[in-house]
Amino acid sequence: MEHHDFLSIYWPIFAILALFSQLLVVYTILRHSPQNLQTLKRVLLKTCFFQTIAVIDSFLLQMRQVSHVTPMELWCYGPVRYLEAYIGYCLFHLLQTSALMSITSIFLTLYLKYEAANYLNPSKIRIVIVTVLMFLPAMLSIVFESLLVKNQALPLESREMFRKLNRDVSEHSVIGFMKYTSIPSKGNLYVISLTIISIPIIGLVLRSFQGLTVQVMMPTICYFPSFVCFMFVMITRSAVLASELAYSIRRNYENVKIHQVFEEKHVAQEILPALLAKKSTEAIEKSGVQVKAEKQVKGVRKCCKNVVLQLSDGIELISDLIVVATGEEPNSETIETD
Repeated sequence: MEHHDFLSIYWPIFAILALFSQLLVVYTILRHSPQNLQTLKRVLLKTCFFQTIAVIDSFLLQMRQVSHVTPMELWCYGPVRYLEAYIGYCLFHLLQTSALMSITSIFLTLYLKYEAANYLNPSKIRIVIVTVLMFLPAMLSIVFESLLVKNQALPLESREMFRKLNRDVSEHSVIGFMKYTSIPSKGNLYVISLTIISIPIIGLVLRSFQGLTVQVMMPTICYFPSFVCFMFVMITRSAVLASELAYSIRRNYENVKIHQVFEEKHVAQEILPALLAKKSTEAIEKSGVQVKAEKQVKGVRKCCKNVVLQLSDGIELISDLIVVATGEEPNSETIETD
């Protein structure tokens, strides 16, 4: 089964199961919440609301952030790819906002549980102040994201540019770029980063509260690892471009013979766990790509209309075209100086 076929099955199943679980949680909250915890009940319902938006948004977008291009591109594989790019870009920021609001609401729930467990009559003023402080980062993020949509997605020239980029939409469409050059983009990145980074810190502080240890650590387990991976990819621009290109060409042009040559034992083993790198290599081989692992290119020569690669094991590969995907960037300092 191709990975696109797998995702076409995975996303609807994920959306149905997630929405069903949210409905079950809402039913439980409405039917079994104690009368003396109405504030907590409302916060829990808001958490479910934000999570439901995030689930629906994720299904509609099926996002991918492409790190090996500059600026980073936002690709949409979901149903929204057939609509105008600015709609997908707005939904992307709505997804970020709903996830951030959901995280904040979860920690507000934990705080309210702490108040209910320690005070017979919790101070309403204290609860209001804590609530405002907790949601302040999310409010700032909404302001920054609104400015980003206004400045980058809605102008007519931007909309026309994306219409040309997505003229022949097939598997995906480009709905936006991630450029951290403007104040709104930098501000939004800092707000989200600081919020996510604070999750494990808050979890460590709150874990001593009786009965809340598991609950306060769950957001850390669910949100923090994926954010670390995102930041790693964004900063290092690590990507498996050669493997993606080889797999894509072979998948779309079955009559083309593809050789992929690399020095490592498995593809992407520097950025993937060993087992996952091994499985990725097997999947590429299964697609029909001729994998030449643990090989180096020792020489290249022209032969009529073809190019001959001399490998470290003495084998020669005759090819019509060579694509170099080493992840290196040209040193243009001399040209820029001149």
